[in-house]
Amino acid sequence: MLNIIGKRENGYHILESVFQFLPQYFDVLKIDTSDTFNKNSAQICGVSEDQNSIIKAAHILKEKLMLKVPHVTLEKHMPICGGVGGGSSNSACFINAVLDINGFSTDAKLKLIDMFYELGADNKVFLYKYITNEDTLYLNGSGLDGLIQPINIDLSKHKTTLVFSNEKLSTKAVYAHFNESYKNEIGISNITIDTLKDFSNSLQKSAIELCPSIQETLNKLKNQDPLFCGVSGSGPTCFAVI
Repeated sequence: MLNIIGKRENGYHILESVFQFLPQYFDVLKIDTSDTFNKNSAQICGVSEDQNSIIKAAHILKEKLMLKVPHVTLEKHMPICGGVGGGSSNSACFINAVLDINGFSTDAKLKLIDMFYELGADNKVFLYKYITNEDTLYLNGSGLDGLIQPINIDLSKHKTTLVFSNEKLSTKAVYAHFNESYKNEIGISNITIDTLKDFSNSLQKSAIELCPSIQETLNKLKNQDPLFCGVSGSGPTCFAVI
């Protein structure tokens, strides 16, 4: 679920969303504590430094927390600009690892989450996940003030399928194209598997208009009679819970 329920004066959209983490899909970070973070760290082919969330995270760790930040290399397996939170997950994983290396407790790490607001709401959700090891999380808010809570939804009896695309969609472009009306807030207490059967993603229409091949993928997924299916995040990755 990804409902856009409003917009702040500062331009941040207010989201209500459910994140389900799938351990079978991942990138690989290799941290070398014998070396410090440098110009060769966290390099991703085709991604500039100002778009690299790990590099942004490293600057915050060094400049705001005054920590020694180790060198890291990244093996990319998740799609870039795929709408599955690959970049947010990588930076969050790196932040959590650096805090672990420097001896921060779970409570101390949780108190620092808001320090990384400029990395976006997705990063905060992933950081919360790495710190707490929760599998399903609810977000209500924006990158600046998002409320993040664990949610008890058991999908263990269902299979989740992801369909990646060779096309890329810029999250910024999809948000800029969004011109739908805002959704009504559902609220965490009303979210169940039955609620999610009426899957909603405020960005789905915009994503399809920018990348029409998404609709063909969704049609094929719907033929499998899933519990629910849709676009993941800002697309173009699609998913089905069967």
